[in-house]
Amino acid sequence: MTHDDDIPAEGVFTEQRLWGRPAKVWWQQEVMRAFPRVEDRLKVLEPLEDAMIDCGTTTLYYHIEKVAGHYVTFESADDEEFIYVNVRLGAPILVDLREELLRQLR
Repeated sequence: MTHDDDIPAEGVFTEQRLWGRPAKVWWQQEVMRAFPRVEDRLKVLEPLEDAMIDCGTTTLYYHIEKVAGHYVTFESADDEEFIYVNVRLGAPILVDLREELLRQLR
């Protein structure tokens, strides 16, 4: 378990595996506080890995998932050796559409 005093303001890097490949993951300090146990953070990565598989790529410029009541955003890229991931807390992007456009979408 991670204590608040142990979490650097600049975040934490960990090494994980995603989609069968080695990954270097940067965790924002707020994410570390929201998910203090290693097991919890591994669960945070599960929907990211699912999205990568669904999209057929390890590069996701912006992806958001709701995990345990928190909106978690991901940015990822890769090279021949690693998948690189940034994990932050965020909020969904809300688009304000006029009522007539909403009716057309329904």
